[in-house]
Amino acid sequence: MPIRINKGTTFGDSERRDLGLTGLIPAAHFTLDDQVTRVYAQYRCQPDDLARNITLNALHDRNEVLFYRLLTGHLNEMLPIVYTPTVGQAIEHYSREYWRPRRTYLSVGHPELIKGSLLASDLGPDDVDLIVATDVGAILGIGDWGSAASTSRWGSSPSTPRRAGSILPARSRSCWTWGPTGRACSTTRSISVTVIPRVPAAEYDAFLDEFVRAVGKLIPLALLHWEDLGVANARRLLERYRDERLTFNDDIQGTGAVNLPAVLAATRASGMPLTGHRIVIFGMGTARPTTL
Repeated sequence: MPIRINKGTTFGDSERRDLGLTGLIPAAHFTLDDQVTRVYAQYRCQPDDLARNITLNALHDRNEVLFYRLLTGHLNEMLPIVYTPTVGQAIEHYSREYWRPRRTYLSVGHPELIKGSLLASDLGPDDVDLIVATDVGAILGIGDWGSAASTSRWGSSPSTPRRAGSILPARSRSCWTWGPTGRACSTTRSISVTVIPRVPAAEYDAFLDEFVRAVGKLIPLALLHWEDLGVANARRLLERYRDERLTFNDDIQGTGAVNLPAVLAATRASGMPLTGHRIVIFGMGTARPTTL
C-alpha cells in the first residue's frame, strides 16, 4: 500500500477487508484525531529537537496522512523542527541518524539514464507541480554537505511548501541522484532535484541540460525551482533556463519577494520614506550577493 494512503488503525472494517489489511493492524479502531493526540504526546516526550525531527521523519515514512494532519495542526511549533534551524543538526548527524531515503537515484556519470530513472518513479506529465533543483553548495548557511543535505530537502520540499504553500501531499514523490563525483539530483512532486560538486563547469552544464530536456519532455508543466545553489551558479543557471522553462530561484527571487514587502511595511509603519532608512544586511548566505 502506498504510504501516502496509509491510515493505520483509522481504516474501517470494509477498508481493511478490501485492502487486505485484516490481521495486519490492531483490531481496534481510532479516529484520526485520536492518532494525532497519541503521536503528538510521543513527539513531546522526545528529549531534544533533533530527536523530534527524527520522530517526525519516521512518522512521515510510515503514515503521511497522520504526519500532515499533525504538522498542519502544530505548524508554528513544528516548522523549526522539520526545517530551519533543526534540519541543520539533522544534516550534520545524517550519517549517524540515517533514515530511509524516499528518492530515485541517478548518477552524474550516466546522464543517459536520467529519463529512464524519472520514468521509473511513475510520475506522469500531470503529476508534478514543482521541481526543486539544487547543487547543495550553500545549504542553510552551513555549506556543502553532499547527500546529507537530503534531510534539508525533506524539510523544504516535502513538508514546508506542501503545508504552508498548499501543495497537496498526495502529489508528492522524491528522487535523489548521487554519482561517483559527488554530484546529485533529486525529484519530488513537488520534484526535488539535487546536484552536488564538484565537476568542471562544462560537465556540470551538460548534465543539467540533459536533465532539463528530460523534464521538459516528461513533466512539461512543472515549475523549475532552483534552490541553495552556490554563488557561482545561482544567477547563471536562472538566466540560462529562464527562456526555456518556467523557472524560479528561491535564494534570488524568493529572498527579494520576502524582504521587499518587509522593507516597504517598515517605511509605512515608521512614516519615513525608504531613502531615509539605513539598511543593514546580516547573515547573508552564499547566493544572496546575487540578489543585490
